[in-house]
Amino acid sequence: MRPAPARTRVLALAGDDHGAKSSTLPHQSDHVFKACMIPVLYPATVQEYLDLGLHGFAMSRYAGVWVAMKTVTEVVEASSSVVVDPAGCRLPCPPTSSCRRAG
Repeated sequence: MRPAPARTRVLALAGDDHGAKSSTLPHQSDHVFKACMIPVLYPATVQEYLDLGLHGFAMSRYAGVWVAMKTVTEVVEASSSVVVDPAGCRLPCPPTSSCRRAG
């Protein structure tokens, strides 16, 4: 019996600077990800960076594709309180995988 193929676990982060606040030229990564057919997660709050980051890793692992997440200056440079639920931080494993669940 052959071992199962390794699953991809990639979360590509793109630092977009639409207003050229931190760089000399404005930048937008949506077009590059669309051309590469990579699904994009676009968090709007600091809490969503944690939540969508976990979902992005799970999507990548389950589907075997890269997943991108945009980072926008306004949210990255913000501060916020976040909720961390230890019971909700488990990544789902594919049904045919022999991985162990965290926790």
